[in-house]
Amino acid sequence: MLDGSPGGADADGCDYAAALGQKLVLALGAAADDVAAVFGGAGAGGADGAQPGSPGSREDTTGFKKGGADVAAALLVWALQEVERACQLLRKHALAPFAAPAGLAATCRCLHTLLAYCAALEASHALRLTPAVLRETWPVVEQVLAKRARKAGEALRRSAYTEVDQVAEGRVALPQDLAAWEGLAAVFPSADFLLDELEAIAADLASVHSPRAAAAVRRAVAELFQGYTQSLAAALNRRLKSSSATEEELDRLAQGAEVAMEAATVLVERLLPDAAAPLSELYGDVCGMRQLGQHLMQMGESLGMTTVSDTPRGSSGRLPAQEESSLSMMSEASQEPVPPPQAVLERQRQQGGLQEGVSSAATGNVVARGMAGGIGSGSAGLAGGARGQAGATASTEAEEDTDYRIRTTSEE
Repeated sequence: MLDGSPGGADADGCDYAAALGQKLVLALGAAADDVAAVFGGAGAGGADGAQPGSPGSREDTTGFKKGGADVAAALLVWALQEVERACQLLRKHALAPFAAPAGLAATCRCLHTLLAYCAALEASHALRLTPAVLRETWPVVEQVLAKRARKAGEALRRSAYTEVDQVAEGRVALPQDLAAWEGLAAVFPSADFLLDELEAIAADLASVHSPRAAAAVRRAVAELFQGYTQSLAAALNRRLKSSSATEEELDRLAQGAEVAMEAATVLVERLLPDAAAPLSELYGDVCGMRQLGQHLMQMGESLGMTTVSDTPRGSSGRLPAQEESSLSMMSEASQEPVPPPQAVLERQRQQGGLQEGVSSAATGNVVARGMAGGIGSGSAGLAGGARGQAGATASTEAEEDTDYRIRTTSEE
């Protein structure tokens, strides 16, 4: 097999893979036929009819004639070396210049062409070379997959910010029925783009039949969904916390946050597993449902919401095992870590006098009241929470000015 360049485009890369696979199969098949003709094979009887390995037989226990097993082992070693050489040629003249730049689909088609010839050789001569081909070529496929996932993640991030801006400006109608996916996707078309990407990736990698595909797809899906949900939450919070947002915009953003949360929940519970079905049938769960659920919970926490599971629930709508822990976490989160007054006074005495310590303690009470006011306002909803947080921010700025004046007076 000599080096050669097909020249051209993606189709030429597949043609090169087909020609390379054909030449590889013909060479290895002819060599295997020669070994079988000279040394026999497993199950072949001796010239005198004796069974292999019996006294007077000219064959060993493997069914080969004397010395044939060593030749068969050497044939297998040589076949693996030729496969490695063929994979090097495939990477150099098909995958790197044509298939990889063309994308994941072209790369998988090119690799699948070579694997088809290896499967034919395995069926005719029992030479199992497919694992060696996948081992040599999978790094290229994984790099192409990572590149595609990275580009899709960037597109999802840009789309999320654009769609949130459209919701805030009232350029898209918010659905009344959150149970219909068509209405959710009309507000956030990027969710449909995520599904299309996963369906294409699963269909392309299903033709390769590599056990390493499951882990690679699971990692790509987790990264895409995490980046998408983080972008949605960040875009919504940016507009909600904007000081120039009007009451109408805040109300629309609050409704848009509910739509975004519902869309992400439907993706995790139903649509993403359906999109990855071609790979799931081969390797089981390739979406990493546990990890996707964690990213969904993080999105809900960023938006001040609580995600609720569909299966078996307690009185509050959550799983019975999670109900008590959730209430405990809520009660702990509602307590502000305010230091005791004695510790504040003692610290201020050490820093320079009782009068400054009393002033700082009073300032600390102002801070606590400002934080409590912000939290109380936030309980009215996302829109109210944004206004309450803006008020808490203003109080904090005033408190920083007070501390600065106290320190200046003491220094004077």
